[in-house]
Amino acid sequence: METVKSIKDLRILREKLASEVLLPGRERARVCCGTACTASGSSKVISSLEAEAERKGLDIEIVRTGCQGMCQKGPIMKMEPREGKDVFYQRVRPEQAPSLIQYTFVSGTPYRQALYREDFMSDPTTEMLNLPFYKKQVRIALRNNDKIDPTNIHHYIAVGGYAALEKALASMTPDDVLHEIDRALLRGRGGAGFPAGQKWHHTKSAPGARKLS
Repeated sequence: METVKSIKDLRILREKLASEVLLPGRERARVCCGTACTASGSSKVISSLEAEAERKGLDIEIVRTGCQGMCQKGPIMKMEPREGKDVFYQRVRPEQAPSLIQYTFVSGTPYRQALYREDFMSDPTTEMLNLPFYKKQVRIALRNNDKIDPTNIHHYIAVGGYAALEKALASMTPDDVLHEIDRALLRGRGGAGFPAGQKWHHTKSAPGARKLS
């Protein structure tokens, strides 16, 4: 990745990556690779999907996402056909890869056997946001969990990564930053939950030019 030397560079890079990483109309499968889904075999599902897409000569992007929730139903995934609505699948098995790709991307029909059902008598649900588990959620910090690969810095920047740093450097004073940390009530993980804002205030007021918090 090229070196970012200014805020302008960061903004240009973000626009470029957003058009590539979030490109609409691309056929994708976003597979949950959180702890539970990984333990349930999501890596094997991904390998099977990649092999089947190659066998059929299809250009399908496989995105390894962070935890999408509903861990008890893993491995879970969303498939995004070029035309039509996204389809949510649960308890996906590697041997289902041919059917998942054939139905979703070739035939344009959801693969019924891997759809979510509230119970045996209920009709299957195809869209993630229509599931009871997700329906009333408003995700803030985790809003991109089901969209990006958390190990890919390009994905992170494309969805707004480092925007807070950009704001702090471009339009905030050090005291503004400290006030924001205080208001956010952030707490350290290694200091018995000590408020980060107080720690940073103590560090700022300590003597010396070089300081560590």
